[in-house]
Amino acid sequence: MLSSYLAPVEDRSVIKNQLRVTHLIRRGAQETPSGEKNVAAEYFEVYKVFKSSALFSLVNVELLPSRQLFVADKLRLQLQLVQDYAKHFALLNGLFGFGKTQGVLIDIQKETRSVVATISIRNDQEAATYFNNVIHLFERELAFKKSLRVVVEAERQLKEEFRRLYSAQFSQS
Repeated sequence: MLSSYLAPVEDRSVIKNQLRVTHLIRRGAQETPSGEKNVAAEYFEVYKVFKSSALFSLVNVELLPSRQLFVADKLRLQLQLVQDYAKHFALLNGLFGFGKTQGVLIDIQKETRSVVATISIRNDQEAATYFNNVIHLFERELAFKKSLRVVVEAERQLKEEFRRLYSAQFSQS
């Protein structure tokens, strides 16, 4: 019985997804004839989060088997920030340190400026929520930095204008 190898879960949809993934792994779905990689990974919410994100590009997706035969236990995603956001890697690094959820292991690789996330399949929903929160916080921080730059620039221009007016007034007297 294949279901006896799967993690005990209450939700039938999770069991159904695990069975689909197991079936795809048995068929050798790590690489399909069309060249697409990891068709099985598309069943996981975490994969969908990063696939739909404009901030990240998926460098590598890998299903890691458990000790039991043909059963996927973990999903490993290697991510890189898109070129436009690469200079904010330090901010992302800091955000990953807050509120990690159980079953998520994050390895920050500073030299390649990439992130390797290993997610337990049993915690797929929680991990997706965690990564959604990180992405949302990252976007909010970038928006704040952008608006702060505008405010600082306006203040600088105002000070320059006051300085010019002040010097013009005293040079006339």
